[in-house]
Amino acid sequence: MAVVVRRIPEFRREPRVGAFRAWLRTITINCFRDAWKSRRRVKPAADSRVAEFLQQLADPASGLTRVWDEEHDRHVTQRLLQIIRGEFTEKTWLAFQRFALADESAETVAADLGMTVNAVFIAKSRVLTALRREGAGLLDEN
Repeated sequence: MAVVVRRIPEFRREPRVGAFRAWLRTITINCFRDAWKSRRRVKPAADSRVAEFLQQLADPASGLTRVWDEEHDRHVTQRLLQIIRGEFTEKTWLAFQRFALADESAETVAADLGMTVNAVFIAKSRVLTALRREGAGLLDEN
C-alpha cells in the first residue's frame, strides 16, 4: 500500500470523470503484480488465483471493478464531505445530512429544524454544489 501512496503525486488531474479512480486502480494492479512476481514462493494454483484476481480488477466491466469503484467513491465522498463541512452552518449541514443522506422528507426536516421546506432544498443544493466543486474529476456524478 505504501508504494501506491508514494505514487499519488504522479497523478495528473484530467477532466474525464473517474480518471483518478481508474489511475489508482491501474497503479494498484501494477504494484500488486510487481510485488507478487518478486515473492513467488507458492503453489501454481495460488498463482492462477492471483492472476484471475488481477485480471478481474483490470477489466472495467467486472464485478470486482464495480465494487472497487463503489468503495472508492464512498471513501472519497466521505473525505470530501469532511473537507467542505466548515463552509456551512450547523443547521444547513443537518438539513443536508437528513434530507440528502438519511432520505428524510423535506417537510420533516424543515419542521424539526425550524426551516422552510425551500430552505431545506437550498441547503441540499449548496452542499452538493460544494461537493461537486471539491470533487471535480474524482467521482462519477449520477
